[in-house]
Amino acid sequence: MNILVISLDNKEGTKRREKLNYNYVWVKGHTFETAPDWVKEKFTTRYNRKVVNTHAAIGVLSSHLKCFEIIIKNQMENIIICEDDALLKTEHLETLIQSGVDTCLLSGVL
Repeated sequence: MNILVISLDNKEGTKRREKLNYNYVWVKGHTFETAPDWVKEKFTTRYNRKVVNTHAAIGVLSSHLKCFEIIIKNQMENIIICEDDALLKTEHLETLIQSGVDTCLLSGVL
């Protein structure tokens, strides 16, 4: 199982990565400022959403897209994408892996 962890390259990101209890590949997360221009140009949101929330969402989306690029470029399989505040419970992870499920969103909100 390959685990990609999205984490910013700053002091808070470093602290969070130090607490992770599993092996992972670090994917340097994007902020609004570092997000690709094409994402900023195509991103739309509700008219009444605060700018700061929209900027945060663009950073998050860009970070996840970066993970997909890494997965495709390296032809990776059996991937879990986490953010740096995800502490995985090994027994739950093993159950998920053994279930044969193809795609799963853990603790996700759609």
